[in-house]
Amino acid sequence: RSSVGLLFTNRTVSTIGTGANRSYGLDGTFAFYENLQVNTYWARADTDGLGTRDNTSYRGQLDYAGDRYGVQLERLKIGDNFIPEMGFLRRDDMVRDYARFRFSPRPAGRSAIRKYVYEGALEYIENGSGRLESREQAAEFALEFQSNDRVTLNYTNTFEFLPAPFPIGGDVILPVGGYQFDTLRVGYSIGQQRPVSANLAAEYGTFYNGHKTSFSAS
Repeated sequence: RSSVGLLFTNRTVSTIGTGANRSYGLDGTFAFYENLQVNTYWARADTDGLGTRDNTSYRGQLDYAGDRYGVQLERLKIGDNFIPEMGFLRRDDMVRDYARFRFSPRPAGRSAIRKYVYEGALEYIENGSGRLESREQAAEFALEFQSNDRVTLNYTNTFEFLPAPFPIGGDVILPVGGYQFDTLRVGYSIGQQRPVSANLAAEYGTFYNGHKTSFSAS
C-alpha cells in the first residue's frame, strides 16, 4: 500500500529568467500497519538567471488515525525561488509547521453517547526570514451519539500579519500590522440517516489589533 513517484518538467523559454525552467522531484507515500501513514516529497526548480539559492521545497507528514488516538505532524517548506512554471503554486517563501492531537474514548457501558472527542491543533507559518505570518490554535470537544447526531464546541485563535496596507471597501484601509481573531462556535449535526437532516451552528468572535471588536454570526 506504499508508492514512490518521480517528476521532471522542462520549459525551454522561461517567463521570469533568461533561459529555461526545470522542475524535478520525488515523492512517497508509505503505509504502516492499519492506521499509520507517512507522506513526503522533495522538489527543486531551476530557472536560468535566478541562481540556485532557496529554490527547493519539501514536505514531511506523519498521520496516525486510530479509533481512540489520532496524531498528525507536518512540516512544509517552499523556497522563495522555487518557481515551477509548469505547475501551480499557491504560496512561496514559507515554512509551515502543523500538529494535531485527538483523544476519542468510547463509554465503557451502554450509553446514548458513542464517542467523546477531544482535539487540539496548532498551525504556525513563517516566511523565509523567520517572521511569523500566520498562526492558528484550535481546540474542540464533541459528542457523537449512537443516532449519528453530533454536538461540537470549537474555539479558534488566529493571528495574521498584514505586510502591506489592504483596502477592504470604500475608504477603509487596514494598516500594516498583526491582527488576531478569536472564534467560539457551537454546532449540532443531525444524522443523515434520518428523513430530514441538518447542520445548525452559532458563532461568536472577536477581531482586534490593539482595539478589540466583537462580532457574531449564525
